[in-house]
Amino acid sequence: MKYLKRYKIFESKIDDQFFKTYQETENWLNKRNIHNFTINDDLTVHVNGDVNLSENSIMYELLDYIPVQFEKVYGGFYCHGNNLKSLKGCPKHVSEYFNCSNNRLISLEGCPNEVEAFFCSHNNLISLKGCPKIIQKDFEFDNNQLISLEDGPIEVGENYICNNNQLVNLKGSPIQINGDFICYNNKLISLEGCPNKIGGYLDFSNNNLKNLKNISENVENLYFENNPISELLNLVPGENLKNFVKYLNEYDVIQNGNLILDRLKEALYMIDMQESFDYRKLYILNNYKIID
Repeated sequence: MKYLKRYKIFESKIDDQFFKTYQETENWLNKRNIHNFTINDDLTVHVNGDVNLSENSIMYELLDYIPVQFEKVYGGFYCHGNNLKSLKGCPKHVSEYFNCSNNRLISLEGCPNEVEAFFCSHNNLISLKGCPKIIQKDFEFDNNQLISLEDGPIEVGENYICNNNQLVNLKGSPIQINGDFICYNNKLISLEGCPNKIGGYLDFSNNNLKNLKNISENVENLYFENNPISELLNLVPGENLKNFVKYLNEYDVIQNGNLILDRLKEALYMIDMQESFDYRKLYILNNYKIID
């Protein structure tokens, strides 16, 4: 019963959320099945191992806030599937994965500065301000309310996953992504800010793109379904697609919703399709006006 009373006290005084004594801190850590911890003189906590406060923990209790200030965790830190509105209390350093997905967060302020991989999907985030600048592996932040990638990490070692947000361009994304870049189900009208290099595939399906200017030339595979430009790209065999996109941009074929026929022919010539291309299909496109 004293735990219920203690939580009630702290819920009514959220700005003073941390325990005030060594014994309270120790009791809570033990109750949450956290081992190999050190409680410092200022009651901050170091843990040599994982901290699991998530819905997958065997000692799971829904958290509205974290009542302990973690400092360093030499393992993973998992607080997904709670009712958190703030990351206050999270460690500054996490040597492995950090997962705060499926909460009620609108900000990443208070999250770790150092992580191996970072997961914050299914929240209400409106900004990436506060997130780590270097993420060694995956950065997954899909299913939020983001309208911009500004203030995000400058380097992501593996996959960069931002589908199901409100993005209209890619400004603020890292210069290089070594894995997949997944940005489907947004409101993209431009690929401005697209990384210079994408090591895996680029998926921009279900957006509003009419041209692919600023696309990385180093991406190997594209997924582009349900965009205005899809109807044009689908007229070209998959093996020619990468070069077709390159020459569409190089010859500035698409201008303000117009498709310049002479320039298209130059692009098709560069991929050996000038003669085989069925030009009649251009005149049934829904999203472009053909300029002869």
